[in-house]
Amino acid sequence: MIDQLPQWILLLHGFIAGALTVSLGLQLVNLSPQKSKILATGLLYSVFGLYIRTIDCPYGAHVIILVFFLALLVRMFWDVYLYQAILVVVLGFTFFGVAEALFTPLVFSILGLTAETIGTKPLQYAFAPLPQITVMLIAIAVAKKYRFHLADYSIKTVDNITFNRKQQKMIMVLIILFLLNILVTAICNLFIFDQGVPHLFKSLSLHSMGIVSNMVLLVTLFAGILLVKELIKSSEKEALLQYQAEYIDTFDELYTAIRAEKHDMINHLQTILGFTQLGLPEEIHSYLNELLGQQVFSTQSIFTSIPAITSLLFIKSNLAAAKETQFNFVLNGSLQTLSISYYELNKILGNLINNALDAVSSLQPDMRMVQVTITEDVNGHIFEVLNSGRIEPDQLPNIFAKGYSTKGEGHIGIGLYTVKALIEKNSGTIVANNTEQGVLFSVYIPHEKQERRMSVNELPC
Repeated sequence: MIDQLPQWILLLHGFIAGALTVSLGLQLVNLSPQKSKILATGLLYSVFGLYIRTIDCPYGAHVIILVFFLALLVRMFWDVYLYQAILVVVLGFTFFGVAEALFTPLVFSILGLTAETIGTKPLQYAFAPLPQITVMLIAIAVAKKYRFHLADYSIKTVDNITFNRKQQKMIMVLIILFLLNILVTAICNLFIFDQGVPHLFKSLSLHSMGIVSNMVLLVTLFAGILLVKELIKSSEKEALLQYQAEYIDTFDELYTAIRAEKHDMINHLQTILGFTQLGLPEEIHSYLNELLGQQVFSTQSIFTSIPAITSLLFIKSNLAAAKETQFNFVLNGSLQTLSISYYELNKILGNLINNALDAVSSLQPDMRMVQVTITEDVNGHIFEVLNSGRIEPDQLPNIFAKGYSTKGEGHIGIGLYTVKALIEKNSGTIVANNTEQGVLFSVYIPHEKQERRMSVNELPC
């Protein structure tokens, strides 16, 4: 019957199914379904679906092939993991199948239509999906208005820490299997309505069996939603704990450094007090000259409105002082409008500062200089790390390449590659140049992130 219908109807139905399925699926994982991408997805899906119907496959194989093809389109257009793309498609297909199973037979019954009669009238068949189209549009509007989502794959996820891969894959496999079960149930429900009743249910009327099946389908769907939310909530809590652990390590390092400095300072003060009590002013003068000449405290006053960034810069300034390197910090503007997480910004700045300190270590002490400048403009923040010295011009084009290092043997060349990946993940840019003052790394992070997600497999471990 379907093979006898005009191809434009099949293309129309395929386009609607692909576009609505992906739109709702993306809303349910808190991703923005851009119109141009949705249109392209629906068009490619409809054309591919028309082609697949011409291939002789076992019953149900067409659906599986179309699901994975649609998942590949989501993976390509929205730059997510493949299992995340499959979750988007399965969520959308599940709701689309439920809408078709629940409302199409109901509307057909009210209008006195059957699948056999409507199949002989192409125009009526073209409008047959209206019930589930209406339900899907309502579901999309409700999910968008009330910001309802089962998972959060948006750029603005808290701290952008990835879950434990093994646990994440296990949870997603369970979710996908559960949703596929609902989808299969919906397909079976339609099969029952159109083809008759299995032997086990012959004691029930067709109408009663349809009602029971629909009730079971609804209960299973809502139970599955609750299960999915609980599983993902559990994973998000684990990610938050990982995020907090990173900060605990940073503050432990800061606390240890402060305690060490305090202990040393007490020793110095006690020594000076002893010289005073012994009446040895010349020894005091000599000791203070030696102490101030080899101090491990930075003379640079460092303060920002973000404790995590202040802590990092404090530690790096003391490290620079211990290495007899002048460390300067300049802040022009506010850090309250940062779009990047503090964890990722510290990772970027920490890597650049470490590289700068390493680069000047081979210079004479009076030539060693590292300066960090943070500037805010109307569109974003500029982070500059300047160090004395220079990079060979032929090395500059490769400096951000994975595995490339200017430090020689013993270095794997992953630091700047990681930095560049994190910056691009946050819609920013980084450039390196030789200037009159030295080597300058300039990072630009806009206030608002663009619609781009980077796969975690782009980030080195």
